[in-house]
Amino acid sequence: MRVLSLTLVLSAVVATGCAPAEAEDELTGQELSAPVIETPVENLTPAPAAPVVQVRREVVYRDVPAAPVRQPQIVTKTNIKRDAAIGAGVGAVAGAVIHDRNRVKGAIVGGVLGGAAGAVVGATVDKTTTVEY
Repeated sequence: MRVLSLTLVLSAVVATGCAPAEAEDELTGQELSAPVIETPVENLTPAPAAPVVQVRREVVYRDVPAAPVRQPQIVTKTNIKRDAAIGAGVGAVAGAVIHDRNRVKGAIVGGVLGGAAGAVVGATVDKTTTVEY
């Protein structure tokens, strides 16, 4: 099997690598250059020129209003409702725990006071200010 594959490889190399030496000797520099065509001088008269047409182009601009430029706005966001709800919940739990005799009454009073305190905190302390364009 090795002998067969080696024979095929060598025959392929020999077949593609060898070119007849006679064909290289026959080529000369004249055969490789471009052919020269000679034309008589009488046939080289210029053709009549085509008429020149001038085109005038006008650009008309319409009165288009400019796009409005948005000014940056300062937006302040407060969390009054969220903080009031959190305060009411915490106040209700604290009021129920603190008032031992009547837990419902303590939860109601604690919820009202906690909700008010949470709303004040949400309006004054818990603010975010952003610039929107």
